[in-house]
Amino acid sequence: MGKIADPSTILVIDDEVPITMILQSVLIKNFSCNVKIANSYSEAEELIDGAIPAMAFIDINLGDGNGYNLIPFIKKNVPGAKIVMMSAYASEGEYVTAIKHGADHFIEKPFNKNSIIETINLFFINKLI
Repeated sequence: MGKIADPSTILVIDDEVPITMILQSVLIKNFSCNVKIANSYSEAEELIDGAIPAMAFIDINLGDGNGYNLIPFIKKNVPGAKIVMMSAYASEGEYVTAIKHGADHFIEKPFNKNSIIETINLFFINKLI
């Protein structure tokens, strides 16, 4: 049975450290949430095992694995968690693929602060601590 999501916890999974730092900064400054970061697929597996996130931002192309493969693991552990896939190689087909894999949303990199805020508000307006 899955766990209930911690509304103040968000995972950021990307092999590009600057991307994780930008996301972490935006999320903490604007939502005062607990951000947990993984910079590889293997780090993400370990992180997910102990986390109860309300949301996860996941890069599709991680250096040591495919971010799509993390979706079922997160959804099994925390069924209510929202998954946002990210990619610099965005296309309409990639968006459809993300949704078919169980993602709730897709954003194209590079992104800006407003697109992150809008994404959070899409799912959790007034719900994050």
